[in-house]
Amino acid sequence: MQAGAAAEPHIIVLNRSQPADRMRFTLCHELGHIVMHNFPTPNMEDEADAFASCFLLPTEDIRPAFVGRRVDLRLLASLKPEWKVSMASLVFAAKRTGAINATQAQYIWKQFNIHKIKLREPPELDFEAEEPRTVSDLVSLHINDMGYTLSDLSTMLKMNEVEVAKTYNIDLPGDGKARRAHLRIIQ
Repeated sequence: MQAGAAAEPHIIVLNRSQPADRMRFTLCHELGHIVMHNFPTPNMEDEADAFASCFLLPTEDIRPAFVGRRVDLRLLASLKPEWKVSMASLVFAAKRTGAINATQAQYIWKQFNIHKIKLREPPELDFEAEEPRTVSDLVSLHINDMGYTLSDLSTMLKMNEVEVAKTYNIDLPGDGKARRAHLRIIQ
């Protein structure tokens, strides 16, 4: 890119039919590309996978989950809903933390194949996909608590009012929905 040239925005497209754990990993993998790769490199896919793994399962945070425990399918299944990642991602994290060695990881991969869960983990372990809310919550805060009007937001965002309302889930007058705040104070 030339000095002073405007960067094009990045677009990440996710397949909503994937399980939520796979969508989260894919999103972090693509974020890794945005952060680390201005141009293609031979190892970029492995680097993006490593970024996603460390982002979702930071080594020092996940290490206690493995300490003093046998890393097997049962443990991986119990950690999946807590960490909201695939069992496969947990195997890589266990290896990265030193909780298992290469031989133990290979044994677990064989167990994945035997139980036919390598490509599709048990559906009963699936969890709902997260819906991004931060930006919509901030817009709601500005309107409901700070007194900004839809017109004010439209001017600041350089969008027409209908487009702002649709993009940020803002109720327009006469649409029959009661406006509600998304933010909660938790003590």
